[in-house]
Amino acid sequence: MLTEMSRGAAEIDVKTQRFQFWFSQPVNYWGGAPWQLLEECDRRELPQRALDPELLFDKNYRFVDDDEHRLTQRRVRAACLATGVVWRQIMLQEFNNAIEAGQITLHARASPIEPFRPVSIDVWPTYQISDWENGYAIGPDSSSLLSIHVSPTVPSTRRGRVPTYDFDKIRGEVFRLLKKQGIPDLANDEGWRTNADLRHRLESFCESVFEKRPARSTLDGMIKAAMTDWASRKQNLKTK
Repeated sequence: MLTEMSRGAAEIDVKTQRFQFWFSQPVNYWGGAPWQLLEECDRRELPQRALDPELLFDKNYRFVDDDEHRLTQRRVRAACLATGVVWRQIMLQEFNNAIEAGQITLHARASPIEPFRPVSIDVWPTYQISDWENGYAIGPDSSSLLSIHVSPTVPSTRRGRVPTYDFDKIRGEVFRLLKKQGIPDLANDEGWRTNADLRHRLESFCESVFEKRPARSTLDGMIKAAMTDWASRKQNLKTK
């Protein structure tokens, strides 16, 4: 996708949250927040070039001929494709995984005069973000979430023995597997037919994350709880 940007460069500035692309002439630089760039990508697909001065003249007000215009369009289209893949398939997926795993918590207002409240994990997937810049989302019943912001999940301050295994992380992995492969079933491919297959996956996950496996009875209890949460979440989505 980046082959059209020969003799150019691309990077993501973590501090400013901007995607940045540098090209050779006739376009030197193109960048911005990913959602802004994708909106511009949609606009550039319009065939009405004559109505858009930015497509007729460069930054030095020099007329861009058809050859230069086609080259510019190819390069920007390549940048659009790259931005879409990174934003939608990587960044948003990681964001949603962190929410499902309980690693971060969303807070929002239902109206400008109401206080901030946590957004439930099972409710969040039903909302469609319409404005990333200001944190605005609309639900299936036309309800709104305003000024959405993220905060790290605060660990429990209860005294007592610290659990060896983080259930939120295990539940998040169960959700990820079920979302990707569905419920284990005998009709599935080998390796994803029974709960034992799910348990084997989670044992490997625990070894990777916690450097040890939980007892089978402990892990089975966590799987049962996570599956119950999954079923409850799917039911809530159906009733929205």
